[in-house]
This record gives sequence, C-alpha cells and structure tokens, in this order.
Amino acid sequence: MKRISTILLLATLGTFSSEPAFGQGSWTLLLEPDTIGYFEPFFLDQRNGWIAFVSRGSRGIVRTRDGGTTWDTLVGRPQSGTKMFFVDTNTGWSWQSSGGNVHRTADGGRTWVEITSSFPEGPSGKLGPQALHFSDPDTGWAACSYAVLLKTTDGGDSWLPESPMIADHWRSFRDIYFVDETYGWAVGGDRVDVHARTTDGGATWLGSRFDISLSCCRRNAVSFGDRTWGIAVGDRYLSQTFDGGGNWERLDSFGPDHSPNRVYLIDVDLVDTSYGWVAGYYQDSAANPVAAFVSITSDRGKTWQHHEFPSLAEGVSSSVLGLTIGISVLSRSRGLLIGGSPGSVLRYDLSSDVPSEQATGVRKLDLRP
Repeated sequence: MKRISTILLLATLGTFSSEPAFGQGSWTLLLEPDTIGYFEPFFLDQRNGWIAFVSRGSRGIVRTRDGGTTWDTLVGRPQSGTKMFFVDTNTGWSWQSSGGNVHRTADGGRTWVEITSSFPEGPSGKLGPQALHFSDPDTGWAACSYAVLLKTTDGGDSWLPESPMIADHWRSFRDIYFVDETYGWAVGGDRVDVHARTTDGGATWLGSRFDISLSCCRRNAVSFGDRTWGIAVGDRYLSQTFDGGGNWERLDSFGPDHSPNRVYLIDVDLVDTSYGWVAGYYQDSAANPVAAFVSITSDRGKTWQHHEFPSLAEGVSSSVLGLTIGISVLSRSRGLLIGGSPGSVLRYDLSSDVPSEQATGVRKLDLRP
C-alpha cells in the first residue's frame, strides 16, 4: 500500500490478455541484498520513497530521493514498524501491519518516537492500526481491527473513534485510501468483505457492507484513480467499482489459469483515471511460491495485461523476487515491484522516458548508516 495520489461476470470487469503489458520498457533489479526481507513501499511523489527492511537481525529503512536510482540506509527503524506513511519529506508514521506499535518521525525516518499509548482499548488490548492515512501533519485516520476507524487531529497524540466497534475479529479494516482531501475508502475483512467510504473528508463514513458469500478470503489493499473508479484486491479475487464504492463487482479468478495453484493478490496502485497495476503471486498445493506477477490496465479496468517473473527481467527468477510484498506506480512510465523474503526491489521504466541516471545493474544494500 502505498501511494502517490498519490465482478460477478468476467465480461463485466473486462478481458484478460497474456500479451506483454510493458511495451518497450525494461526492468532493473535495483536492490538484491543477501538474506533480507523488505516490506511494503511508500512513495510520497515520483522521487521520494521509503521501504522498511530486516536482515540478519538488523532493522532499518532504505530511502530514495530520485525514484529508486540511489538509496540511503537509515538503520534503527522501530522494531515493529513494517509500513509507513509520510505527508512530507520529514513527517511520517510507522506501524506493524498486524496492528502493532506505532511510531512517528520528524526527520525523514532517522529517529522515531512511539505513540502507541494514544490508541484506545479494544476487546483484546490496544486498537493498533492495520493502515494509516494522513492528510497533513495533524489530521489522520487509522483503519483498525473490529472494523474500527479512528481519527486524530494532533498528529497521533490522541485518537477518537469514527465508526462503531463490531465484536467480530473477522471484520477488520486492512487498508485505507484517500484520492483527495474529501473522498476516501477503507476495506478489509477476514472471511467477510468490509467496505466504508467518506465523501466529506472523514467527517462521516457511509455504506459499510458485509458480504459473506466468499468465506475463505480477505481484502488486502484498495486504490482509486479518481472519485468513481477504484479497485480492491483480496487473497483470491479482485473487486472493482465505478460509482465511488456504492457497488462493487467481483472477479473471483483474476489472472491466467494456474490450476491447481492458488493466487494471492497483494497490492493495487491506480496512478490516474485509467491506469494502474495489480500485483501478487501464485503458490502450489504445498504452499511453495510458483511465480510472482504484475497485471496492468490502461483503460480503466476494461482489459488487463499480465506478466510473470522471471520473464520481466533477464536473470531474475521468482526465487530472487520472493513473495510479492507491494508496488508503487510512480507514473505511466515508471513503477517499482517489491519482493519480500528473500527481498528484491525492481523498477520498470519505459525506454522512451528513462532518465540518464537510471541504474544499470544490481545494487547490493549497504547496511552501514
């Protein structure tokens, strides 16, 4: 998750193409550290981004100021911080995706202060966030377990509930996304679908809907290209809305036929009103990774093109990429794909728009501060 801005019938969502999605572009393996794990990236704009990592007991953050060409290592990230959100190049928050401790930074991620104690109590302890979104250094929202939305107006020093608590741990928000200052959405759920949306900057949240027709899956991420078109991805399916989240159409088998392999859709990033990426991976019946993939649409979800590793980059295998962790689509001509464990960072560039400073090969991560 992630971001710059940031289906009941197959025919309704669109067709699926196996043709290469990336035109004359190329992939560069930017970071291939040894025995390291990366977590979900966050990009503030097309140049400034952060990714948390763990390696041989060390924890830290890699930061780029040039769209991924070069990276600085910031050793000493919060122990439980695996996700981040920044409102400018200095002010940001870090948290664990499973709802652990929350920290805040005022210097771009070099030092952190814990603010976990500011969160209210839930049925089984503090309501740690699954996802955070801030519109400025003071105002933000936390999507939490038990389908709770919290709001802060002091940068996270205190939080108040925006939605009633539901005494069912299967109904947990997992991601929250605002396309502008007034329109936002939260999705989640384990074994159920959870939806909420706001059209007034989070003052009110409308239309929470619970759909238990698919009892095996959960929502992992949501993104919108404008106020009407959005996509949410879950373990085994993709949902799309064209009316701002009032109605969702679900496609239960996104991607080419890999039976009996199991697909996991991990992340989605829509960069404008018609263009975006979906990323995930396949596992076999023994839960072994089979292939990572990226799917792309340039026509508002009507058609999809799909590409799997290792064919995206010569010499890059699925074992190098590891399990897909996240994506950041910086523009129609550049995007990053993050592998988990072992970790890798790959960047796609259109050949017609590759700047002169583009990395030309694999970069090993230097863990020295």
